[in-house]
Amino acid sequence: VNRRTVGTFTVSKVLVTFGGEDPANLTVPAARYFAGAGYSVTAILPEKKRPSEPLENITFIEPVVNLKETLYKYDLVVTHYGLTAFEANSAGCAVILAATSRLHEKLSKSYGFCTLSRKQLELPFDASLFSDVSKLFPPCAASGVENRSLGDYIKNLAHGARFECPVCKNSGKSAEKEKSPEEPDEIVARTEFRTFRRCRSCGIIYMSWSIKSEAADYGKSYFSEQYKNQYGKTYLEDFEFIKKSCGRRVMELNSTLRIAHYAKPAVLDIGCAYGPFLSAANDKGWQVFGTDIAEDAVSYVQNTLLFPAVCAPFPEFDSAVSFGINQFDAVTMWYVIEHFSDLAPVLTKVSSLLKKGGMFAFSTPSGQGVSAKLNRQHFFEESPADHYTIWEPSRAGKILQQFGFQIVKTVSTGHHAERFPQVKAHGWEKTSLPFKMYQTASRLCRMGDTFEVYCRKVK
Repeated sequence: VNRRTVGTFTVSKVLVTFGGEDPANLTVPAARYFAGAGYSVTAILPEKKRPSEPLENITFIEPVVNLKETLYKYDLVVTHYGLTAFEANSAGCAVILAATSRLHEKLSKSYGFCTLSRKQLELPFDASLFSDVSKLFPPCAASGVENRSLGDYIKNLAHGARFECPVCKNSGKSAEKEKSPEEPDEIVARTEFRTFRRCRSCGIIYMSWSIKSEAADYGKSYFSEQYKNQYGKTYLEDFEFIKKSCGRRVMELNSTLRIAHYAKPAVLDIGCAYGPFLSAANDKGWQVFGTDIAEDAVSYVQNTLLFPAVCAPFPEFDSAVSFGINQFDAVTMWYVIEHFSDLAPVLTKVSSLLKKGGMFAFSTPSGQGVSAKLNRQHFFEESPADHYTIWEPSRAGKILQQFGFQIVKTVSTGHHAERFPQVKAHGWEKTSLPFKMYQTASRLCRMGDTFEVYCRKVK
């Protein structure tokens, strides 16, 4: 650590680093920018990406192992938003960031870093950068937001977990990706705690990195306190309302499955919770079976609703052992599919549990709803930490086809006119004509924040 006081700070040695491969190609422009002002610049860049001719005042070096241990040797570190910026700040170096994206620029400024755009780096050096030296030593960068210490922040980052595409990671397509690492999946969003990418093979949006957190607990509190905090009542208090929605889903299944041809069809509800769908399907003449990992919920289904259910993880669940049934006429998942970090074995198992011609139905948040389209950053920030995939109606068919399913119908649900910016700005009441017009537009344009898929097993 080389602690400096603002009053005595002078720039002599500058380090420019944008990661080992510098994917945004900012190293050379940034190095030229500061070298042009007469500063001695050391730039980290692999030889294959360096200019063919030497540049005055610039020394290029290969990527440094354990770079954080050498940062204190420099007066100024020029980098992008990331761990190096915080480490340099902690080491007492002045820090200037170059924005590689609008999101990076937003994050950089939220922590108080002095930030330059790519266009600024192409202009002559601006001496006013150093007119207020305090901006080069942002106090919030050392402490983090909400008074977190840098140590805690870095500790959280260090324990972050990376994830591959849940659909492709155990397939040959995943191996193809490993052979071409220069083409990583496109990043569609970054939040303070998570990164989301779009798989270039199957097209699904998935969480590719997350600050490690405790495994989700789907115990009694999940359906009581946590549910109440979000919806104003516990799951059981909301049971009849949920069951009403499930009744519509049963009618959709009846229609797509042409239920008249079945004496008493059997349905397996995966993630059945306290059984509102099982109850609705039973009322319509179905044989119902449920599975969930929440013991209290399964106990309620068994002992209060008196339906066959088992507490077991999916896809390890064995229906033949649990219920004496190998295949069902329908398999359902209501707001469950997004919770799997490995989807291929899940969808393969679902297919094996279905009779040919049987229906697989599920609901999930929509990546093409009003929230995702009109307030995208907030949408990803609010996406729960245990949601590994973001499904989009327009891409679901291609993904499901890989597992032998053909979509029969999709239903746009979760329509919230109050989430349109215009409605928010005017504060229109639900009973007003403009509000009702936006609600109708949301339905017609299929911009619900959730959607349901009904697909048939065809092979």
